[in-house]
Amino acid sequence: MPSNGMGTAGLVLGIISAAIFCLWPVAIVMGALALIFGSIGRGKARRGRRRTRGRLWRG
Repeated sequence: MPSNGMGTAGLVLGIISAAIFCLWPVAIVMGALALIFGSIGRGKARRGRRRTRGRLWRG
């Protein structure tokens, strides 16, 4: 089963940015990266190249 590395990266970066919200400049950058990686992974999942859509929604 192919994995969705971009979706996983978006999920992890989203969780980390939420956890370090007190360092808001870093959290904003990480949150933006999470959105970018998540949208790339979601595009791959829509095209059928990846099967892990659930991880993308959580990220």
